[in-house]
Parts: sequence; C-alpha cells; structure tokens
Amino acid sequence: MPVEGRDRERCLAVRKELLAWFERHKRDLPWRKNYTPYEVWISEIMLQQTQMQRGVEYFLRWMKRFPDIRHVAMSSDEDLLRAWEGLGYYSRAKNIKKAAAQILKEHGGVFPEHLDDIRALPGVGPYTANAIAGIAFRQHVACVDANVERIVSRLFNIDDDIGTREGKARIAEYALALVPEGEARNANQAMMEFGALQCGKNPRCEGCPLIAFCRARKAGVEKTLPVKRKPLRTRHARVALALLRHKGSFLLVKRGTPGLWSGLYTFPFVQVGEKNPETALRFFLTRELSIHVENPTWRITLVHSHTSWHVKLFAYAFMDVGVPVRSLPEGYVWISERDLGALPLPSPHRRILCDFFGRT
Repeated sequence: MPVEGRDRERCLAVRKELLAWFERHKRDLPWRKNYTPYEVWISEIMLQQTQMQRGVEYFLRWMKRFPDIRHVAMSSDEDLLRAWEGLGYYSRAKNIKKAAAQILKEHGGVFPEHLDDIRALPGVGPYTANAIAGIAFRQHVACVDANVERIVSRLFNIDDDIGTREGKARIAEYALALVPEGEARNANQAMMEFGALQCGKNPRCEGCPLIAFCRARKAGVEKTLPVKRKPLRTRHARVALALLRHKGSFLLVKRGTPGLWSGLYTFPFVQVGEKNPETALRFFLTRELSIHVENPTWRITLVHSHTSWHVKLFAYAFMDVGVPVRSLPEGYVWISERDLGALPLPSPHRRILCDFFGRT
C-alpha cells in the first residue's frame, strides 16, 4: 500500500534534501556520461559484490572490448570470461552473453524498455531490472539495494527483517515514496549514493542533512538497522593444486557446469581435508591422470575467501613431467605459456601463476 499521512509528508521533505545532496556530492562515474541502457546494465551487474573503484576499472576495460550488445553476443565464452576474470561470480558474465543474444533475437539488438521484458533477460533480477528501468529509462520505480535498505530502515525506524518478504515489501514501499514522478534517475541514484557515502554501515550522523528526519537516530538505534538474518556459516576447505609443465606447456582443465569455477580453466586440484596436501596431490595425479611426479621445484600456500567459503590452497610446481601413456580425462589440455594469458582463470589460480613466474 502507498505511504500516506505524516509519513507521506516526511517523504516529500526527504526527497528535496536527497536530490540537493546528490547534486552536490554525486561521483563522476563513466556510466553516468550518457546513461545508455547497455552501460547501466553492465555497470549494475559488475557492481554486484564489487567495490566501486574496482567496478569502474573493469567497466572501462569492458567497454573498450565490448562497446555494444552485438559485440557481447558475438564474442566467445572465453573472451568474456577473460574480461571478467577477477570479479568472481562468473555466472554473471555467462548470463550477460545469454541476455545479449536474447536482445538480438527478440528485440533486434535494441535494449528493451518494458519492465517485463527487462526482467525476462537472463541474470537480471528485480533490483537490476528496476535500476535499468529507473536510471536508463526514467520509469517510476524504486531501486532497492543494500544502501537503500539502510537509509530507508533508519529514516523510518523499520525493524522488520529485510530478508523476509514482509520486510522487503515495506522497505520497497517507502523507497518508492522517496521517488518523485519524473525524477527516478536522480532520486534512485541519490538514495544509493547517500547510503554508500553518508549513511553507511557506520553512519556519519554528524552533519547529516537528513538527521532531522531520522527516526532511528532519534530512538538511538541507527547502528542496529537494518535488521538482517544471521550470515551463513563459513565453510572451510583445503585444496592441493599442481602446476605441471611439459616442454613449455602447462596442464589445465576446463571446468564443466555446474560447479565451482564452471566454464573457467584451472590447474588440476583436489580437496585434501586433513591429509598431507602434497601426498594427497601425488596420489590424485597418479590415480586420475597417470602422471608420476618427483619432488616439487616450487611451492606456495595462499588463502582465498569466496562468499561463504574459506579456502586454503597448497600449490606445487612440477617441471618437465612426462606425458601419460593413456589419454587424459575429458576437459584436460596442455596450454603453452604464451597462451595462458588469454584464458579465463579463477583469481587464486592466476595469482599462483603470477607468483610462479615471478620467482622462476
């Protein structure tokens, strides 16, 4: 239901302050130059689980390589994944290509404007669809991300769990009330920017232009909002990984789908639990690949955190290994050193490779 009464009046006042604040403090971001639907779409997908500065760097490189929807649709999976390498959540890049192909097929290469058509694109959820519709097409919708959840829950002292359907609906109701007709582009960006720069996880209440309207601040509960579910328990894994070199080429495997790092190339690895990682790796290489190795010439240990996973990787390099007599399992391939840079690798595997070449 729409926001009414005193809350409606409060929203009208907050709107003016937010828009004025945004005009003074908005960041100079590349997708804000022209606000094309393609650029807004790519920026929103990239910024999921990605810090702003990192997102800007990837966005600029992406636009040079894939300047429009047609370039994305006609590219190879490996080119897209290589451009995405380091951002993680690689299904996002795969869905971008699927969506580009759908836009070519169903909309003649023109990004669809109708909200239902935008939502029908692979990898585009309710938030991203609203962001494209509101920011690129100026449609009267609210874009509710974590920043907006923060400022709305604090302004109106909403203590519903934002992980529930009821909590999401209430936040969305108030967020839409903060969007004036015809101002969806600026109003939505103002809320997101304000949540990122002013009303962050640790709110900067002193000097805040909205402090007079903030019910959570008045009640002294601004640091407890929004209310969120307890995070998932972090799972731990120990992985042993092999860099196997034969006559200037390295053995890699292209991961299938579904699964961790699907569609990417990785070095052969095995989860080792509490076992000795080098011993477990030797056994894996012998049993699965019929490759027998001597003592490693180089080794490194690193830790990689990914969503709810905390992975400790033990990497070993074995030089001048022999080629197995029997055929390698499907997906395994020898790649020359000069071609490694063009392949999409998970970021921890790329780090291991760079460290290896930096020491040899």
